[in-house]
Amino acid sequence: MKKTLPYDRADPQVVRIPSADARSTEAALERALAQPGRRFDIWVLEFPTVDDAIALRRRLDEERLTRSVALVALVRELERMAVARATIYAAKAHAARVASVLPPSIPTEALDDEILGVMERQRDAAGLRGVRDKRQEAGAEEQRLRAVEKSMARRAGVLASSTGDALGALGPLDEAALQWERNYLSQALEELHGDVAATRRVLKVKRTRFYELLHKHKLHHLVRRHEPGAAGGNDD
Repeated sequence: MKKTLPYDRADPQVVRIPSADARSTEAALERALAQPGRRFDIWVLEFPTVDDAIALRRRLDEERLTRSVALVALVRELERMAVARATIYAAKAHAARVASVLPPSIPTEALDDEILGVMERQRDAAGLRGVRDKRQEAGAEEQRLRAVEKSMARRAGVLASSTGDALGALGPLDEAALQWERNYLSQALEELHGDVAATRRVLKVKRTRFYELLHKHKLHHLVRRHEPGAAGGNDD
């Protein structure tokens, strides 16, 4: 069974309309909306006028999942125009985000070359979209971890060991000391907005030691501003 790839990994496909894949514009639209992996496909179809091609482009732009579909328009009215006027009409379509505007009489080999060029641009766009989404996911996870750390630090508090509430959670002294150290460092980073230099000054910890503690307690996600030459630089 063929595995369905997410849209940022799916290879763009050429969809000729009408064809077995899509017998009409409506069928192609339904296919694209039902399969997010097809959002970077290339539609090739014939139009009476440039304005008709622009109208479809605007319709595609209305849907989030079809804004990235590339439209290669074969426009019949270009056949009757002088070259200068046809160039102006093509520029109008390009300004409206139609990927390519050509006369239907274009030789098959030339049309294939044009589609290959559009295909490469679509692949690049899909790759960039995938990288951007991964960065957004990483940022969301970092925010979640910061929220968890902040909640833990507040709940534990630096003076929790002095209250009666902590008596039911007594354990080995070394483990308690490590947890206290982690909570203290976490709270300090939160209070000082993840600024390494400011946190080190308050805690009076040398740079190498500070980054050793970050590594030991897995608190790198709380750092928002590193020092120049950090993580392996000289102590100061």
